[in-house]
Amino acid sequence: MWHVLQVRPKKEQRAIRALIEKKFEYYCPEIKINTRKGQAIELMFPGYIFVDIAKDGPFHEIKYIPESHGLIRFSEYPLPISQSVIDGVKQQAEVEDADYLKEGDKVKVLEGPFKDCIAFYKCRNGRERVNILMKVCGSYTNIALHTSSVEKFS
Repeated sequence: MWHVLQVRPKKEQRAIRALIEKKFEYYCPEIKINTRKGQAIELMFPGYIFVDIAKDGPFHEIKYIPESHGLIRFSEYPLPISQSVIDGVKQQAEVEDADYLKEGDKVKVLEGPFKDCIAFYKCRNGRERVNILMKVCGSYTNIALHTSSVEKFS
């Protein structure tokens, strides 16, 4: 059964090394994002690592993982996460990696004051935002929108 281990910010790699040493199976999803300096890899859930621990497994060893705050709990019991949730996260991470929009693609704005306007996709801006270039008053303006607010225009 999967559980969520909370770790100190920016200390995920040290916790992962300890999990490997103790033979725990883990999953720490990453996504690719576009930044001003090029592509970067960012954690999907900073400060959290999914850990697979058998029902009668070594829960006590988790408290010895460096940089960790322990498992996420509900009341006094560690909160289990089903395999279907982990599969869904893996599937979402793959979609994020695909980044189906490429620089220069035409996109249609789906909501807000620019609804139904056509613009050009520029880049991803963090996990949930995109930058687009829209012609406003004769010149192109950079606009940041939520990823769900645009779709590829064909």
